Amino acid sequence: MMLGRETRLGLVPIAPGRAYVWMLDSSAGPDRPPSEQLLDMLQERLSAFGFVVPEIAAQITEPSQIDFRALHWLLVPPPWGAGRAVLIGDAAHTTTPHMAWGVGLAIEDALVLADLVAQGVSPGEVAPRLSERRFERCRLVVDGSLQLSRWEREPDTPGADPGRLIGETFKALAAPI
Repeated sequence: MMLGRETRLGLVPIAPGRAYVWMLDSSAGPDRPPSEQLLDMLQERLSAFGFVVPEIAAQITEPSQIDFRALHWLLVPPPWGAGRAVLIGDAAHTTTPHMAWGVGLAIEDALVLADLVAQGVSPGEVAPRLSERRFERCRLVVDGSLQLSRWEREPDTPGADPGRLIGETFKALAAPI
């Protein structure tokens, strides 16, 4: 991960000679720019970085290689389902990437769901019991990520302390699920 003034850039190797590149840009608005502007917009933002970024940027030559998305979040109130239908992961709690724990929450959901089924919890009780065990932990990540997002857009906010918030959140996440 690389940090710029208004951007965070992640480089994820996926195969020899291939990488997944993501960028979190706090200056970008929620509206998708026209596709003919995406390449120039990305190249301009990538030009602020060094290391291997110029080499990677040179390989991004088509707007079709770029997926631009606004940040979204969701926290469904309990219960997370009805009858035999159960919501887990992003269907129940979508978070912005600021804590980088969204997939972790989804994996935890699956483990708790498996535990409830293994205990013989009836199908009609699975969703309420799942959300009872998971809601506050997921709320912690969703709310914390949103707060980090706000502070990123408004860095001069009085009392902003991202390090403290992240530390407290990850200390809480170290507790058993």
